[in-house]
Amino acid sequence: MQHPQVNHDELDILYGTLRHIARASNAHELLLAASRYAQENGAISCVLFYVHYTPRLHWELVETWIDVGGFSAEIGDRFYPEQQAMIGALEKLPDKLLLLPDIEKEPNLDEISRDTYHKYEMRASAVMPLWNRGQWIGTLMFNWNHPYHFSERDQRIYTALIQQAAPIIDSIRAYAAEEEARKESELLYRIGEGVNAAMTYHEVVEAVAKVDTESQAVYLSLWDNHDGDSSDYFEVLGVLRQGDNDRILTPGQRFTRQMFPLTDFMRGSSVWLFEDIETDPRVDASSKFMLEQIGTRAMIATDLYYHERWLGGLAFHDSKPRTYTQSQVRLTIGIGELVSAALERIRLQQLTENSRRRAETLAAMNAALSQANSEDEILAAIAAVAEPYGVQMSTLSYSQIKEDGLIDSVTPVAVRGLQLSEKSQSKVPYRFVDYPLLNLVYQQPDAPIFIENIHTDARPEVRAGIDEAGIFGSSALIIFPLQVGDTWQGVVFIAWSEPQTFSEEIRILFTAVQPAIAAVVARRRAYLAERQRAHQLETVAKVSAAAASILDVDDLLDAVAELMRINFENYQMSIFLIDPHGNYLLSTAPTYSIRATRPFQVIAINDEYSPIAKAARTKQGVIANDPHQLSQVSIQPNGGTVRSEIAVPMVVNEQLIGVLDVQSYEEHLTNSDIWVMATLADLIAVALQNARLYTQAQELAIVEERSRLAHELHDSVSQALYGIALGTRTARMLLDQDPMRVAEPLDYVLSLADGGLSEMRALIFDLRPESLEEEGLLVALNKQADVLRNRHNIEVDMQFEESIRLKLEAEETLYRIAREALHNVVKHAQATRVSIKVECVMTSIIMEITDNGRGFDLTHSFPGHLGLHSMRERALRSRGLFDVKSAPGRGTTLRVTLPPDCLR
Repeated sequence: MQHPQVNHDELDILYGTLRHIARASNAHELLLAASRYAQENGAISCVLFYVHYTPRLHWELVETWIDVGGFSAEIGDRFYPEQQAMIGALEKLPDKLLLLPDIEKEPNLDEISRDTYHKYEMRASAVMPLWNRGQWIGTLMFNWNHPYHFSERDQRIYTALIQQAAPIIDSIRAYAAEEEARKESELLYRIGEGVNAAMTYHEVVEAVAKVDTESQAVYLSLWDNHDGDSSDYFEVLGVLRQGDNDRILTPGQRFTRQMFPLTDFMRGSSVWLFEDIETDPRVDASSKFMLEQIGTRAMIATDLYYHERWLGGLAFHDSKPRTYTQSQVRLTIGIGELVSAALERIRLQQLTENSRRRAETLAAMNAALSQANSEDEILAAIAAVAEPYGVQMSTLSYSQIKEDGLIDSVTPVAVRGLQLSEKSQSKVPYRFVDYPLLNLVYQQPDAPIFIENIHTDARPEVRAGIDEAGIFGSSALIIFPLQVGDTWQGVVFIAWSEPQTFSEEIRILFTAVQPAIAAVVARRRAYLAERQRAHQLETVAKVSAAAASILDVDDLLDAVAELMRINFENYQMSIFLIDPHGNYLLSTAPTYSIRATRPFQVIAINDEYSPIAKAARTKQGVIANDPHQLSQVSIQPNGGTVRSEIAVPMVVNEQLIGVLDVQSYEEHLTNSDIWVMATLADLIAVALQNARLYTQAQELAIVEERSRLAHELHDSVSQALYGIALGTRTARMLLDQDPMRVAEPLDYVLSLADGGLSEMRALIFDLRPESLEEEGLLVALNKQADVLRNRHNIEVDMQFEESIRLKLEAEETLYRIAREALHNVVKHAQATRVSIKVECVMTSIIMEITDNGRGFDLTHSFPGHLGLHSMRERALRSRGLFDVKSAPGRGTTLRVTLPPDCLR
């Protein structure tokens, strides 16, 4: 009779408990209803756990009832299998009651669970797994602070309670979850509105911050190019600070995969949940160190994907350990797709805007480049693109090319951002081999080279070039190699004093401007080369003109030296002449540049090291661009450093005249320069040869003129003096013998003296042609007529229009022709009368000389024909006409006609 009564009591207890459970509307009421029987039997606490399977299996404390002492955990606390081994045991038997009468004596209880009971001051426990619809939904635990003997009745009630309470608890949990889901949906909707309206990364972060307002910082990080599969680093682009952590990141900071291995480890996870970074075994040492640096102790995050492309991640950071709710987990997962779509939209908008802005920048730069007329203006056009990004300095340098096509050196031609003193120093040429950093251009000749931090860049060329950049205090660089086709034009440097993080937009922009810069520099250098060539050819023409007009060797060398000094101011040029024996080259007429001079030099022609001697030996141009191969000549201390040299031989008719030596201070001379200098050398050589021949001709003419004067003196003055001496002796003798006859020899002496005087005057006039300008043509011709009258007893008839005024050149031409004609009359014509007529007919000047001599046959050779030839040449040089009429026994008429422009 007693057993049915017991069962009836148990049913009443169970019914009453279930009735109160059914009336419960929340977890607290549910727990109070479920713990009535245990509380009546001395339990000091009751705990309700919900089981969650995401992001990984754990228990969450959702409600607790505590009497004095006992369980001291807080609602929201989580317990993981590695923290509570009992979870694993319950998972294996999710519908079996677990009774622990005495924790201290329980043989099957693991040490982790035993330590947990000790921690919460529990000695006995009834653990009731809640299983419904094929899944484990939670656990009820009744605890005692002393050993407790569980009766069979307790076992039956608790077992029935498990079976009956689980569906009710599940439905309550489902209802609460549905209500929470509704609130989450509403929140996600509001967040979605903000995300969809966001135009920047920061606005996206501001919109999603509502997911967790308690976090100290919200970070939006994106992989380079928004593609985690092809990127080595991610960049923090959106930051929202919500707490007082002083180590919050700032937008623009970058981190490599090596710095955060956790990114690849957690890839593909719907949510990253780290409630305590310090103790979480999943966090590697490197990631832990980086998180500690930014003050992060707890974090919840989600990966961001768009069409299977890994964009980056969105993370909520806390500086202290934290327990995240399931709602926070779900919201974090839920915003992932919203944010991913927004990021792609913003990215496309930015690409469009960047493309537009980039097109405008390129158009403005191209317009500025097209109008640039100097290197400074070219660099200014480039700097207009770069300087808005805070550059320290920028330089444009031209390259000098070796024979193998590689760069030998570069010379800065324009500098921005330095003081003048620094700028002047920075324009010194520097050899390529001495600057390892420049070798990067060979590896990447068609695109800019980006160096974000010269102190940490791992490339060997950069490591070796730290000192180069350190000269100007530069820490970041962009190098533009300027190569068009296979020809190197130069290089542009843009430098920052601090390390830089070059965004994708900067990289795209500067990569886009590089071809335009290279093309403009190539055109500029071609223009300068053409202008230099034209300047050189103009100099050649000037030297040619000087060579044609100057016949004195010293005057010619001085004129050539001055022309080259003025027109080749960046060069030092000297002329070396071969000595008469062909053993040495002697410098003469050095061309003094504004930078240096060469004193007198002597170079042995067999000198094996001198390019000047080699050019003389081989009679071919020699070019030297190696400092060790340059001529060892004396340079003034302030003359600068010679960088290149050309020596070209001066040869005429296979005969070596000397060597023209050219040395450059600023640029390398090339084979194309040899052609110009060789042309110049040939002109100088011919001019020197002509000057020497002219000097020889002058010396020969002087000898001939001396012979003529000696002959004239012998034929005239000497004979006159002899006659005077003879007549004087006769008069002296007659004075003693017959004084009455003295008058006759004295008259003879006087006539001889008058003739000799006239003859001397004519000779002196020939020796002093400037007298023609002082006394005029009429006086000069009268002196010649007096000689014929007094010395040769020839009657002379002069007819001269005194109104005629001739230019000096015309008067000299007529005088020389008349003198030669009268000389022929005296020597060959045997004439007794001569007529000289000068008149102006129809603005032409005509001189006619006629004699009554024996004449000659114009068709045959005759005495004096060489004189006629000379007279004809003189007339032609004055653009005049020369005509002779003669016949044997008929006399001779000579006629000269000069053009009207000979009149003054």
